[in-house]
Amino acid sequence: MGALVAAGCSDLIGADWGRYTRGGEGTTAGSGGETAAGSSGEGAAAGSGGEGAAAGSGGETATGSGGEGAAAGGGGAGAGGGPVASAPSCRDLETRCGPDQISCCDSKLVDGGRHTRRYTRNHVEATGSSAQKKAFVNDFWLDTYEITVGRFREFVEAGKGTQESPPAVNAGRHPTLLDSGWQTSFKQYLQPNKAMLMAELKKCTPPGVDTCSAIGDPCSTWTDSVGSDDDERRPMNCITWHEAMAFCAWDGGRLPTEAEWHYAAAGGDEERTYPWGDTFVDNHAVFGCYGATESSGGPCTIGDILTVGAGSSEGGDGRWGQADLAGSLWEWTLDGYSNSYTISSGDIDHCDNCANLTDTGDRVIHGGSFEDDPDRLMASERLPSKPAERYYGIGARCARDR
Repeated sequence: MGALVAAGCSDLIGADWGRYTRGGEGTTAGSGGETAAGSSGEGAAAGSGGEGAAAGSGGETATGSGGEGAAAGGGGAGAGGGPVASAPSCRDLETRCGPDQISCCDSKLVDGGRHTRRYTRNHVEATGSSAQKKAFVNDFWLDTYEITVGRFREFVEAGKGTQESPPAVNAGRHPTLLDSGWQTSFKQYLQPNKAMLMAELKKCTPPGVDTCSAIGDPCSTWTDSVGSDDDERRPMNCITWHEAMAFCAWDGGRLPTEAEWHYAAAGGDEERTYPWGDTFVDNHAVFGCYGATESSGGPCTIGDILTVGAGSSEGGDGRWGQADLAGSLWEWTLDGYSNSYTISSGDIDHCDNCANLTDTGDRVIHGGSFEDDPDRLMASERLPSKPAERYYGIGARCARDR
């Protein structure tokens, strides 16, 4: 395993599952037959030093107009009390999201603090000193909703997320983690131009894997032309880790670290099993292919991916008001995947604002998807996935800084 690259961080969190690949029966658990975490391949290195200056620490708001991207860590879309006015993905977007019909770019403050980082292995929580470590995170903003089709459409129409218009070096960085933002080596994983990006968004089939076989065609929520309001409010799936990172940087934010995502989903020091509490409640989440038919008797279809915030009116939001932290889509996080805790400094058992920036070949996803069972929706459940590949069960949401 590569060296830990973090600010004040002494451990990583992980589990020994195979990477997330969907077949007819559900997510694959275990390392047999799948690409093992820590393997070489399509993951781009993160945390490599010497590439560009750190993003500014105040007042730098992404506008999405001109240039190559915007630095994260400053005012951004989440600064001061709301991202709605400044987030480029919603500046010209009339579609509203959730039961209260608020901006699809709404972002809510997560009060920082310390909690216990846990993880599950094959749906069972691992125990022992290697399974539980303390982590501290600062206050941060986390978007209320996953990136929607409509928001991602604004990104594509702006010509962003391609080799022709990549983010600036170190855009989308965590404010306390140097070199956690965009790296020049990531550019090769973007599509050459807008037309090729649009074509790839509809394929959602990584090399050698027919991912659409489980739910049929189409399996991507993307459409080349604007759809109905409900279609535009669906979560954007089939995006790579690099595209998610580029989107968040362009939109004035960044990808959340794994520690931040887990903290928000577990309710911080309340350490909830699910975002809303310790007991699973059916109508709190989009899961099990119930979306289109309200029964899981038939095969999954694209119709089972509901609009963002579908469970919000039933009480499915997390402690700080974020929707769909369980179910809907798995969500990319910043971190490289590690199989287990790695202690880098004696008996230190906690980390402060940490992330695994090592190139492990995989990135961590959290949250479960629309086709998963309740055990996959626990806040502690995590999987590795190849950052340059596309899956219909994976999307993202952005974090932001004051």
